[in-house]
Amino acid sequence: MARARRGFGLSSASWAVHMLLLSAAAVAVAQPARTQTAEAPQWLIVPGSERLEVQGTAQGLEILGRFGSFDAEIAFQPGAPELASVSVTIDTASWTSSLPAADDRVLGPDWLSVDLAPTARWVLSELTETGEAQYLAAGVLTIRDRSAPVPLSLTLKIDPQGMALDAAGTGLLDRRDFALGSISAPDEGTAGFAVAIRFEFSARRVEP
Repeated sequence: MARARRGFGLSSASWAVHMLLLSAAAVAVAQPARTQTAEAPQWLIVPGSERLEVQGTAQGLEILGRFGSFDAEIAFQPGAPELASVSVTIDTASWTSSLPAADDRVLGPDWLSVDLAPTARWVLSELTETGEAQYLAAGVLTIRDRSAPVPLSLTLKIDPQGMALDAAGTGLLDRRDFALGSISAPDEGTAGFAVAIRFEFSARRVEP
């Protein structure tokens, strides 16, 4: 007696392939759809809340300087520092200091060279949480045509409603990394190499 045929005349090999394809299709249908890449919420600086100060020395005297204007593109989510992105743009022409007689020199070609480079930029490369609302931000600062790493210690606090962000931070840079004052102040006796940074601002969350 002839053997009964399998599956509508398919050979044994074809039948096996057919069943394998059906099984793969069933598994694909059963799998959940892939979730979209997570993104941190965006934040905008509240105008007038920003403050950026630098502190150094010149001929043994302490000098306090300030940039009156800066802005930032910020993405930040508490508990997910790996999603953070920050790009800060500083208006270098907004510089003023406790030594007004030297301000024109600082704005000139040997220092900030604002005519050729009206902005400086700091970009976050990695954010690490070090404690409650405390972070270490690795980033690169660019002044004129020079770039160098400048890490910052940050405090980032968000209100209970999740709509307001208060930020404050400190850092330290070496002016030699940016060739600042390389002609007029080549040694530390004329102007200190270390420059301390302090800043703060408030920001509002951008509604999705």
